[in-house]
Amino acid sequence: MRIAGLVLTLALSLELMAQPPAQQPDRISGTLDPARVVALKGNVHPLARPENDQGPVAPDMMLDYVTLHLKPTPAQQADLDQLLTDLQDPKSSHYRQWLTPEAYADRFGASPADLEQIAGWLQGQGLTVVTKARGRNFVVFKGAAAMVQAALHVEIHRFLVDGEMHFANVGEPSVPVAIQPFTIGFSGLDDFKLKSPTEEAQPLPAAVFQNQHVLGPPDLSVIYDTAPFYGIGVTGAGMKLAVMGQSDVNLSDIATYQATVGLPANAPVKLLVANSSYPGITSDSGESDLDLEMTDAIAPYAEIVFVYSTNVVYSVAYAIDQAVAPVISYSYAGCELGNSTAAVTNQQLAQQANTEGITWIASSGDYGAAACDPGASTASHPVSVMLPASIPEVTGVGGTQFNEGTGNYWGSNGYALSYIPEVAFNDTSAEGHLFASGGGMSTIFPRPVWQSAISITSSNARLVPDVAMSASLAHDPYFAVEGGLLLSVGGTSAAAPVFAGIVLLLNQYLGANGLGNINPGLYRLASTSANVCSTTAVTSKCVFHDITSGSNIVPCVAGTTGCVNGSMGYSAGPGYDMVTGLGSIDAANLALAAASGGTAPSISSVATAYGGTAIAQNAFIVIKGTNLVPVGTTPSTGVNWNSAPSFASGQMPTQLNTVTVTVNGKPAFVYFYCSSATYPGCTQDQLNVLTPLDNTVGPVKVMVTSATGTTSPFTVNMQAVSPSFLLISTAGYVTATHSNYSLVGPTSLYPGYSTPAAKGEEIEIYAVGFGLPSNTLTNGSAMQSGALPTLPVCTVGGLPASLAFAGLISPGLYQLNLTIPAGAPSGDNLLSCSYGGFSTPAGDLITVQ
Repeated sequence: MRIAGLVLTLALSLELMAQPPAQQPDRISGTLDPARVVALKGNVHPLARPENDQGPVAPDMMLDYVTLHLKPTPAQQADLDQLLTDLQDPKSSHYRQWLTPEAYADRFGASPADLEQIAGWLQGQGLTVVTKARGRNFVVFKGAAAMVQAALHVEIHRFLVDGEMHFANVGEPSVPVAIQPFTIGFSGLDDFKLKSPTEEAQPLPAAVFQNQHVLGPPDLSVIYDTAPFYGIGVTGAGMKLAVMGQSDVNLSDIATYQATVGLPANAPVKLLVANSSYPGITSDSGESDLDLEMTDAIAPYAEIVFVYSTNVVYSVAYAIDQAVAPVISYSYAGCELGNSTAAVTNQQLAQQANTEGITWIASSGDYGAAACDPGASTASHPVSVMLPASIPEVTGVGGTQFNEGTGNYWGSNGYALSYIPEVAFNDTSAEGHLFASGGGMSTIFPRPVWQSAISITSSNARLVPDVAMSASLAHDPYFAVEGGLLLSVGGTSAAAPVFAGIVLLLNQYLGANGLGNINPGLYRLASTSANVCSTTAVTSKCVFHDITSGSNIVPCVAGTTGCVNGSMGYSAGPGYDMVTGLGSIDAANLALAAASGGTAPSISSVATAYGGTAIAQNAFIVIKGTNLVPVGTTPSTGVNWNSAPSFASGQMPTQLNTVTVTVNGKPAFVYFYCSSATYPGCTQDQLNVLTPLDNTVGPVKVMVTSATGTTSPFTVNMQAVSPSFLLISTAGYVTATHSNYSLVGPTSLYPGYSTPAAKGEEIEIYAVGFGLPSNTLTNGSAMQSGALPTLPVCTVGGLPASLAFAGLISPGLYQLNLTIPAGAPSGDNLLSCSYGGFSTPAGDLITVQ
């Protein structure tokens, strides 16, 4: 076979024959005994301290969303760890082959019977089960405090902390002995919520905000180079991004923001977590307004789904379990210290998200290295980092601030003119309290393998953050609308959604249905020096702006762990640092580098489909090479032009996702492509293209442009015609049918579907490259037909074969109605046709009986 994929109807269908994994065996034998219980360690909130205890809660107080989290078996976890590696390995057959929540459940969740047993135990204690996860890794229930206390053998008390009344469990909750080995713990037994980073805000008059160097969409598009996306239609249209919240929002704030900065009206879609209580509009609404506005500023036509509940922890679990969107923006955080169970629970969710293709973006915090001292002026707790940014399966976003120096980076209208040099974000002195880019070493998670090449510390800990974006309030803050007010804001809670928007555009640019954990790819790209540049010497290939100045050092109380001479924290420096990570991002160059894997695209061959080295007008040709199509994001079945919007309106597409082709400088019509990274049958990246109407004869240049860039011109000879038959096997049998549309060929070729042609029978043979019909064609029309002005001259077994018809029946596809000569010998016969002075390739076969 001279081309992979082009068959009778010019449609390609490649089926994966992988067998689904066997469902997990039951781990509970017999019936759960509620009398035989064991306490789960690590489920008491660190703020539920005796000095804050105000006594028991009322027995009838409702706990309306308590979650019991389950974990995989050791064997399941080992399998999951391997899959997470394979999903990010371009050489693996599992590369970006994402799971559904149900597929995750069958491979890594509890068995259906075990989940029903657990639900039955809770119901037997008088509690109401409100949700059983699709991934079969958690159960949500509710009930009066008295019932919860009795079921879990724990007391629920009130606690007064920082002037606010809360409730929480006193002591560890217990579960039946049979489920203890695969139970992580509970969330929802207390109402201590994660807080967004500081997210400082100041009033800003509407009439002057554009002249105050306050960041809006036009500035971000220039500084972080998202403008090239918009120029090629990559705006988020048709894509989803999920923002996590724990308050309702007033959509009028979003509408005001969009109208003020000139964005199209595009209201977020609100999604209240199913079976959860309505939170109302609380003080957290400002954070959610900011997240929704910043993601919209980057991806203005995306469907932004606002997933909310009374607690952002419930929101993210729901968004992952329901696979709401391929990108999650999360601007909430809590210090790692004392939160080991929350760390394990969140990592399980993050790993599930990654198997589903979800990228989880989280802010690294605004307290420098003092993650456990939110709002303080001086750190008094040990050095720490923030959850969930410290989870290896989450991308942590730190903060930078601009450092214009004497450069001219702002226009007279107040808009940014170009990228602006950056230093580490640290507004602690300016604001009078801890306010700096969160970063440091995790005390829970070990160094992931993709971060192991970073040698800035001998510790084997996961380092935070991964990247950083502008976050300063004191110097060039963001513009936002919150609670009806026009504000300037700062903090990593703005940086995280900005980066989340960039990741969504990256998904669209690559034609991806998710990227999963992008951290391995980011660090892989950063290992190539050409992708990293100085903030003061930005190159055309720069992916990362390496932040080398500034720090997240904050004041601390003498004697505090990690406090040295009254300070704790880290300094930025060349390469990775625990303040700004790999640096800030050039979005367009990140897309190009991610798509190409760092290698420029190139063409190795161009030929007529099933034919020789020459091509012709209105003919299907095959282009092969490296990095011609979106790397790894192309499904194993390839991409066909039937999915292109223009095809539905009767026009063949000149662009298929990000791929375009020119022949002799004229746009060709991209029919199909496949990636060698996702389909072994494509030994190289391959495009099947219909050439434009162009009667040039002689050398012409072919060029491919896609997410990887543009190839150098590839010279090929163009002829008046370049005829060739479609083949249905590597043995050289042509694609032909009987009058009943069954295949012509040896009975052994496709048993039950193929039979030889009879002598004297008229059969239909399919071909490409026979030139133009006698009627005029419209370039680009998806409806093409017409007889050839003269009939080709054909032979079967060396004997003349008559033709009743020869012509175009659809774009680029020809049909020849040929009668088998009466004297043709039985068996395989050579078939040949000549037209316009050119013949079909030698060696093509037709079977006669």
